Amino acid sequence: MSVRSVCLAAIPLLVLLSCENPGTSSSADQSQLTNTLGEPSVGNGMEGSLQDYFYNFESDINVDFYRYGNTRFDFSYGEFLALFNREPDHLTFKTFPDYLLDITAADTNSTVTQRVLVDSLTQLNVVREDSVTLFTSQFKNIEFMSWETDAEPELQRYKPNNSDWIFSDTTINYTDTLDWIVYAAVQDTVNPVGLTFVDRSEWVDTTYYPTDPRQKTYTKTFHFIRKIIGPDSLMYKVDTDCNGNGQWDDAETVDQGNGLWDPEEPYYDIDGDGSYDLSEPYRDCNCNGQWDPAEEFVDANGNGKWDAGESFTDAGNGKIDPAEGFTDLNQDGVAQPNELFIQQEIPNQLLVSYDQYPDRSSYRVLSTIYPGDSLIDRHGVLYHNILAAVQDSETVSRPVDDVDTLITLYTNRVIEHLDQPVNVSDYFITKTEWEGIDPATGASFRDYDYLLFKQDDNLYQLVHPSYFKPPGFQGFDFSSWDNGNWSSEDFAAGFWFENHPVEEVLYYTPNGMLRDGERVETDTTVHTPVATYLIHRSFAVDADEVTVPAKLITGYINAQGNKTCYADTTMMVSDYDECPAMDTTFTDCFRITREMRMTMEGNAVEYGERDLTWLVKGFGIVRDEVYVRWSEAPGSEEQWFGYSKWELHRYHNGGSRSGGMLGRVLAPARTVKLSRLQDEPELGADPYQVTRTAGLQRIGKAAGK
Repeated sequence: MSVRSVCLAAIPLLVLLSCENPGTSSSADQSQLTNTLGEPSVGNGMEGSLQDYFYNFESDINVDFYRYGNTRFDFSYGEFLALFNREPDHLTFKTFPDYLLDITAADTNSTVTQRVLVDSLTQLNVVREDSVTLFTSQFKNIEFMSWETDAEPELQRYKPNNSDWIFSDTTINYTDTLDWIVYAAVQDTVNPVGLTFVDRSEWVDTTYYPTDPRQKTYTKTFHFIRKIIGPDSLMYKVDTDCNGNGQWDDAETVDQGNGLWDPEEPYYDIDGDGSYDLSEPYRDCNCNGQWDPAEEFVDANGNGKWDAGESFTDAGNGKIDPAEGFTDLNQDGVAQPNELFIQQEIPNQLLVSYDQYPDRSSYRVLSTIYPGDSLIDRHGVLYHNILAAVQDSETVSRPVDDVDTLITLYTNRVIEHLDQPVNVSDYFITKTEWEGIDPATGASFRDYDYLLFKQDDNLYQLVHPSYFKPPGFQGFDFSSWDNGNWSSEDFAAGFWFENHPVEEVLYYTPNGMLRDGERVETDTTVHTPVATYLIHRSFAVDADEVTVPAKLITGYINAQGNKTCYADTTMMVSDYDECPAMDTTFTDCFRITREMRMTMEGNAVEYGERDLTWLVKGFGIVRDEVYVRWSEAPGSEEQWFGYSKWELHRYHNGGSRSGGMLGRVLAPARTVKLSRLQDEPELGADPYQVTRTAGLQRIGKAAGK
């Protein structure tokens, strides 16, 4: 088949003009600022290519990070897992080597975009069969809970043994009657600069709705059984009835008994030797922080156990007790017998059943709890369904398009587009995407950022400049700033953006190299319609090592042939991905410290951002920490607060496309407009949004959200 190519004439470049006056900047005297870029050698001599230590944008890279917000910034992975019984939120960083960003305007008036109706393919009143599938939310059932004996005594607790993911689905078939109209054109849109070559013998079809269609909704209610922790949540309740009399007592003035004979405190006899050992868990009934044996008594009838009427030594617990705590369930301010407990977040209260009540010398430790299990507490109260199997349901609805008209546009396949000369300002598109739970509201959320990079001697990032508002400007003030806990809404309200994007140096890399000891400082004065800002930036590179929860091998096959986790040898898994993460230490590493101080001229209010990034050869970013600060009180030291932290979990490199200009000619990247990112399914069909970032990390909410 011969190929006929059409050369589309170069179209004049259109420039987008902002409606607002952008800020103008001027550089201050830089002679007193540190700058090592021109020095032949710096630091300890360690250096490496940025593409080896950061990311090669020609590669298909997908990185999974753990993401910690400011309220959990200081947690390690292990601490977070132990406290919340789940992993931290995940964030992914992806490159899209088959896409380049075009930030010029498109000219759609060219004759090559004119459409011609194809009568032979156009059909009216077409009956189209389709279907919709409804899915429920996924969940896991608690099959049973067992006491974790392998941990240190103070860390032991009940650990859930969960089922696989459970969900239901159904598929509903339906028909839709519509008109199917077909057009043809050389191209849908054209690049405003350079030459585009198309194959007039090959066609690419695109099908879409001409307008937003009406919608009809399909609904189904699914029914299922959930196995959950019962409403009493006994393993989370700390018993505060320290003298066991079933009523609230005020603070003691002297250590005194309770007027009752107390048997030994229940314990889990792990080794089965019939006696309490210090490593064994127990119920601290008298609140003195230690295990206590039974009180001494006179066995008058010689039956080996205490009977009512027999004398005994009514001992205290060896301390002066404060007033007993309670949980005021009915909000009446009075402690009721069923309120003598406090709730905690960790299920570490050993459950005991006195099945022969009122005989409290005989008890049963519930080392494993199954749905439907019950117990009798030391006051004779019966608790049913410690783990409960409950009926539940979920109604799922999904709208589908009720289409009147469907349009298919056939366009010629693009062979190549070349700029004249080759456009060196193409930006690589990357994306961060994360889901999580808002600690303030408990609601789940999803968010994302597009990050746009260009590399020559330095690494540049395309950003929209943003500046903090003066106090009182548009009703803004700093009253909500409290020891670093400024919400994303506060940051969104406190900053304004310029409409036009600019190039900002992310990393200084002379000849594309990172060097230990590199130091760069700049001072800039920016004049805007709102205020004048003095901006000081510093950049530092240091050799370092870093430890993150990214160990590749997290499990092994045990002696019984089961897959077992290194972090928890009691876990039997079907896939090592189910294992908790483990730390690994990287030594071939650079730590990059970027700091920005923005001072408003006149009132001298100062805002600061500090971004610490650890880059490891072959892995890119393995840890990234962002700190922020505002002006402190006069005479006070600077206070930097942790705002957000990423730690590497998994790194995947799907391989590289052919690099350089030859690669672009043989396998051209798809050039997309900033305003049309939502039209690209491979990018997630998410529109571009203006955000404030410190390096790669989001600060505050997206503008307009």
